[in-house]
Amino acid sequence: MNLRIAAGSPRGPVFPVARDLASYYTEALSKVTVSVEPTLGLQSNLGAVEHGQVDLAYTQADLAYLAYRGGTEEQQPPHHNLRGVAVLWVNTFQVVVRRGSPIRTMQDLNGRKIAIAGSGTAAEVFARLVLQGYDLVYTAQPTPIALESAAGELSPNVERADAAIRLSGMPVSLPTRNPFADAEPFEGVRVVPVTGPAAMNLRANYPFIKPTIVRQGTYEGQKHDVESIGIDTILICRRDLPDDLVYELTKALFDSVPSLSKRHAFAGAIDPDEAPSTPIPLHPGAARYYREREILR
Repeated sequence: MNLRIAAGSPRGPVFPVARDLASYYTEALSKVTVSVEPTLGLQSNLGAVEHGQVDLAYTQADLAYLAYRGGTEEQQPPHHNLRGVAVLWVNTFQVVVRRGSPIRTMQDLNGRKIAIAGSGTAAEVFARLVLQGYDLVYTAQPTPIALESAAGELSPNVERADAAIRLSGMPVSLPTRNPFADAEPFEGVRVVPVTGPAAMNLRANYPFIKPTIVRQGTYEGQKHDVESIGIDTILICRRDLPDDLVYELTKALFDSVPSLSKRHAFAGAIDPDEAPSTPIPLHPGAARYYREREILR
């Protein structure tokens, strides 16, 4: 049997994780070959699963919930063919500015030029939600850049911007070059906290938004933890995949974590205790795995 996993852009941070998981699946499961399909992003993965173009996909909790309940911006009918396999890790929302920037709070971003990933990507959709939650004017055309390379670096090709937003699992790879393309010497970056009443309201209105921490030392020179918010990355599948197959895929996913986390640090956050809490119904095969795990415990 040939299975396909939709993993977003090959330049994104999820693609190499999906590639390594596909290799693990192919080696661990008899009569199953798994390949990785590049797509435009985690949002487009939803339609690929809904219409049977792929069998599994990475996406975000907010996107999956909205698609299942009412469709996506591009495809309005509810995506009822989506089923959950596992919650994987939390993507942390990071607002990065120059170390000497006067921007200290989210409100200070008002009227500033913000570099955000390309329109329609999962990072851009979530950034739009957060910025609007802070009553910040959001233009329909964010600075079109790729904030993440395959290595997780901030892009060095940003037009002059006052702040850059990245959304990724933690820990992240440190930027090795000036992400703001300044002519002046680069002295490093600082992370702006995402806190206060606006963050609390976002969490109240969107229960899938979680409090997160950008830990001290995540970026060079960062001396303190910085509060922020984040969103789960999840693995989903087609509703009509056989129960036994999804059971084996779910089991092999957790068996793969020690191997995956050696190559991708944030994969070490995959926790079978948290994994069943997908925002869409679990596939019966995945649900069976979690039930048996509880019984065995």
